[in-house]
Amino acid sequence: MLSDILGRLEGHGVRPAGSDRWMAKCPAHEDGKASLQVTRGTGGNTLLVCFAGCKLEAIVDALGMTVGDLFERDERKQAKESLPEHQWKLTATYTYQNAAGEPLYRVLRRVSHDSGKKTFRQERRDGDVWRGGMDGVARVLYRLPQLSDRETADDLVFVVEGEKDADNLAELGAIATTNVGGAGKWLPQYTEQLRGRHVVILPDNDPPGEEHAKVVAKALDGHSASVRLLALPGLPYKGDVTDWIGSGGTLEQLRALAASVSTGACFAASSQRVQGEAADRVQLGKHILTFGVKFLDEALGGITRRDLVLVGAKTGVGKTQCATNTALANCRAGRRVHYFALEAEDMEIERRMKFQIIAAMYYRQYSAGHRIRYLDWYLGRLEHVVGHLDKRATEELGELVKNLRTYYRVDNFTGDDFAKHLAAIQDETDLVILDHFHYVDTDDKDENRGQKRVIKQIRDSALRAGRPVLVVGHVRKSDPRNAPLVPTEEAFHGSSDLVKIATKAIMIAPDYDTRSDDRSRWPTYMQIAKCRQDSSLTRHVARIVYDTRAESYETRYLLGRLTDGGKTFEQLAPVDVPDWARSASNAPID
Repeated sequence: MLSDILGRLEGHGVRPAGSDRWMAKCPAHEDGKASLQVTRGTGGNTLLVCFAGCKLEAIVDALGMTVGDLFERDERKQAKESLPEHQWKLTATYTYQNAAGEPLYRVLRRVSHDSGKKTFRQERRDGDVWRGGMDGVARVLYRLPQLSDRETADDLVFVVEGEKDADNLAELGAIATTNVGGAGKWLPQYTEQLRGRHVVILPDNDPPGEEHAKVVAKALDGHSASVRLLALPGLPYKGDVTDWIGSGGTLEQLRALAASVSTGACFAASSQRVQGEAADRVQLGKHILTFGVKFLDEALGGITRRDLVLVGAKTGVGKTQCATNTALANCRAGRRVHYFALEAEDMEIERRMKFQIIAAMYYRQYSAGHRIRYLDWYLGRLEHVVGHLDKRATEELGELVKNLRTYYRVDNFTGDDFAKHLAAIQDETDLVILDHFHYVDTDDKDENRGQKRVIKQIRDSALRAGRPVLVVGHVRKSDPRNAPLVPTEEAFHGSSDLVKIATKAIMIAPDYDTRSDDRSRWPTYMQIAKCRQDSSLTRHVARIVYDTRAESYETRYLLGRLTDGGKTFEQLAPVDVPDWARSASNAPID
């Protein structure tokens, strides 16, 4: 099948780019340079990766193929062998050495010309000759001299399942090792040879590989300085790190992935922790999502994969609409969103999005026409006004929400339910919205204790999934005579623990003091109550208008601070406006 793919790429400038690797212009987009890499993968499979970002399905479709065509259907495997195994072609020799670099034993890899099958033979060193078998030989890890180098004591050590994988990682500049025999052959002396090292285990993508990785991790626990088990993303079934490298993976990316995996609480050298730090930040920046609110995106820079975002407000202030706007904005950008609408009625999220589309269409046509609102449209009172827009809006909505999945509450919904659903969708989503937290049930008679358990489940589930979660929640009612204009994080209903574990917290409150001649425009306060990356953002409050006609926040905002114990809004002087506030206005918003 590889030869077929290369033949189809002849018109796209395909050329060799190394051993078992080719480059060509990608057929899935207008490619001005050779962006498509073709690599021979494991077991005869072919790996395709476009460095411009084209999806695999689009590439194979442009070639007139399917993804299944990338997997070799080799009839030779049924062929009759014409030679005994010891006469098959020698394709690789892997020599195991002691710490001083002296050879102890080796593994010979041979491949049949008839069937393509592989065989591995082990030989021990006996004086100046090699003899079959391993009798009397002390077992060591592969590439032991590199492991014994004191100058690399703080570097990561990658444990893989085969010698080929270790050699390919070494070519990238990594320290890598494996044990003879592969999966299921770990011995106690190997654990001692990794004592005090920082280890990252890279399992093959199949059940034996995953089980072997768990065995190694358990054996090293308490002996190595740190142990991480990293399942590489995007591996085909039975794939390994060699396949990952062939798909364009780099050492910097590998270190960044390793840095994102928890090792548990332990001391580690800072020089080791920062390996791959730059690549980690670059990778994080590639997956930034939008809030769909100009003020929040400018102040916070967006939503990262590691964010647990809290949006709090009193009842009726617009928390759900804020979350809906975030979902809609990310759907427009082609992101995948899963929305737990625990408070809403069936289809409410989709209806609110559809009304936004209808309102935008209507006001483009009739800028000075009848003022429409969601409630009237919901009750069917505006069919004579906007009914003719329904078909177009439905079509536009269908295209817009193709990446949106909604979950509406029917019976009880617990923290266990959230964890179960998030685990099931983690590879199919870019953003999860939980609306809202106080509709997650707990059977604990102690409400506060029960909510703390739910909070822990939300946090742990988000960390395991590696996906951002936006959580909506209630803010407690307060005495209006002493209440600040914007609720503080301590006012979050039920427990402040959710604020403590959130990376970002946003509070919303109505601005009743600012007069507006247009009753459809609602002045609103929005404050960043917490930002783990930049605490200075909590000093500012934005006055922003919520347009009930379009069911969305306007882009312009006024930046200020709260004084008099939070009871007075004071506009910032131009000289005090921070650089990130590009859309902030000096003119009053009314």
